[in-house]
Amino acid sequence: MSDKDKELLKKGGIVIFVGLAVMIYFIIGGFGNKIPKHNSSNKSAQHVEQQFDEKQPQKETLPEYICDVDGIGKVKGVIIPSGIGMAVYGVEEKDYIHYRTIDIQPQGKFILVSIAVANGQKRAVKTKNRYFKLVTSDGAEYSDHHKAGTLLDVAGQSSRNGLEINPGMVVSQVIPFDVPPNMNPSSLFLEIKWDEKGEPVYLPLQVIRAE
Repeated sequence: MSDKDKELLKKGGIVIFVGLAVMIYFIIGGFGNKIPKHNSSNKSAQHVEQQFDEKQPQKETLPEYICDVDGIGKVKGVIIPSGIGMAVYGVEEKDYIHYRTIDIQPQGKFILVSIAVANGQKRAVKTKNRYFKLVTSDGAEYSDHHKAGTLLDVAGQSSRNGLEINPGMVVSQVIPFDVPPNMNPSSLFLEIKWDEKGEPVYLPLQVIRAE
């Protein structure tokens, strides 16, 4: 074989090698782009599932709180990690809230949640309507209706938004929420997030009688 033939064979081998290398690069590159997208999608789905799971009533047991409410009797709730006792003692549906010449209409209907709040800390605390939400098991949230709460305060109907509670004292609080008109209160949970850095606590939206 002449030197010229050897040179041609050598160049041909280089071209074949480069061609194979380019083909392998694109094959690997194609699969490589699909795998991260697939994994990323899975992580997003898991994250959403986890967020919805967190809306379920919490499974860990909290200390029990029992309060004797005038005209209703003893109702049961929980003591949240901040040392505050909470118990639902009333759930009422209303088409509007009225005081004197003022009517406030909801977009759907009002659910008025009456709770007993006990201060188990050694200092005064303030209770605010924004600490509470109504949530569904699939993650929908309903915040308090600020204007309706203000009207309840003016009317003396115990909204108590921003009330200061001294140690060892128990007060009642009524929080109005605007929810869809066909929503059943029994399908909702009361979310309590007293401490912004802490985890929320969930109570069934019902009056639990203490035996």
